[in-house]
Amino acid sequence: MTNTQEILQAPSLKIFSVQEIYRTANQLLDSYQQKQDPQVKADFNKLTDHLKAELSGKAAYPLAVLMKCYMLNIESNHANWNSVSRHKQLSLLSTLYTDFEGRVPPAIWNQICIDYATGLRNTGRAFESIQLLENFKKMPDDPSYHRKKPEIGWTLVFMARYLQEPSDKGICLYTARNHLKDYIQGDPNESLRPLYTHYLEMADSLYGQLGIKDVTITPMGNPFKGKEKRYRDWCKTEQLLLNVSNDIDKATAIPVDTFNYWHSDAQDMRGRALEHFFNSMTQEFLALRSLLYETAKHDPSNPHFGDAPFHQPDSLYVYSARNEYLKSVYRMAYSLFDKIAYFLKQYLQLEMPNSKATLQYVWFIDENPRKPLKPVFRNSQNDALKALYWLSRELYGYEREGEAASFFKKAGHIRNMLEHSYVQITQEKELFASQESGIRLDFSSFKSQIDDFQSHHLSQDELEQLTHALAKSARNALLYLRFVLDLDHQREESEG
Repeated sequence: MTNTQEILQAPSLKIFSVQEIYRTANQLLDSYQQKQDPQVKADFNKLTDHLKAELSGKAAYPLAVLMKCYMLNIESNHANWNSVSRHKQLSLLSTLYTDFEGRVPPAIWNQICIDYATGLRNTGRAFESIQLLENFKKMPDDPSYHRKKPEIGWTLVFMARYLQEPSDKGICLYTARNHLKDYIQGDPNESLRPLYTHYLEMADSLYGQLGIKDVTITPMGNPFKGKEKRYRDWCKTEQLLLNVSNDIDKATAIPVDTFNYWHSDAQDMRGRALEHFFNSMTQEFLALRSLLYETAKHDPSNPHFGDAPFHQPDSLYVYSARNEYLKSVYRMAYSLFDKIAYFLKQYLQLEMPNSKATLQYVWFIDENPRKPLKPVFRNSQNDALKALYWLSRELYGYEREGEAASFFKKAGHIRNMLEHSYVQITQEKELFASQESGIRLDFSSFKSQIDDFQSHHLSQDELEQLTHALAKSARNALLYLRFVLDLDHQREESEG
């Protein structure tokens, strides 16, 4: 067997197999975790760069990128919570998840899901972490697949930190314990048994602190009837309920929204104004969710009475009321992100122009993403506020460079086109994929002051996918914002 020094001192890495390089990189990673030696990091980067080059265009390519992410995770754990290493790690993981779904074997896909879910969990984004783990591809012989339940269990332990009601926290930790127990008592990977046993001990300790003797979870079903029953079942399936039970266990969750905000001091007029502001945003989300449901359930091939004369089923381009409703939901979701930022401005009493109170800029000194975080955010101990910050970075750009994850970079571009130009919907998926920023139409022959015109082409499937994703992000953002308020209130009470 080739040893590490033999590989590192070789004049060329091409004389070694990919498996040998990969094994050696893993050894260097273990060494770096024990001691952050710059030379070890340099050797590791040399090997992983070689792996990326050798595996380019192959199904195993994500494994080389995941190796890079492991190194970045080690560096992040020894840095501040907003480290550049964490930005780079999440950016790489987000791109892997977006670009390789359906393009790699289940074993590799499941490993991407685990690593990305872990990265999100470490930034407080428990909801997104669980949603990722739920997207595993079933493969009984894959060791990664069997980690799905215990990983969800450990994420629920993280989520329980946000919950204030003892009953909610109890159900969350009870479910977490069951997931971890099922794995440990089953046929676990022996190398992972100590890790998940440790997680279970932590979950048991937190559960014991609640003083609850037992939790009985009985599936309540859906008490509604007719159209409302179908609507609420859809909300639960899509994980769009404003109810954390929807994330703890979809099977037993009652499909209702248990979400409102009441300011504790009825005489505090500023607090009451924030209460009405928050509840207004909640209602806006409920309205966009309802519109999304009605639109999603409408058959795209069935013309709406308002479509004539543009609806032509055999045409390349699609003009339909259904697509316009999806675009409206899209705009409403982005509008909520801006309003959440404006709420933070008012709640934290930040001195900044109203025009800069957006989720993209609110965090930074002088509202400039290239500058450091404002002290109120940098020094915050509120994990929900940090989760909301990281959600915003996914939307608008990691590493303070404005380079958003590829999926949301496209989403942001489309939002601008919807607001200021137009988006052309097509029947063919990714018909214009080679034109990253859309199709440019030269209007120079027109005798007007508009000498350049830009559109963006998007398939019906892509529009629906993007709209659902943004609606879910808006839902999660509202939940994190509510937890920001709850955790602050808890801190104030504990401080007297």
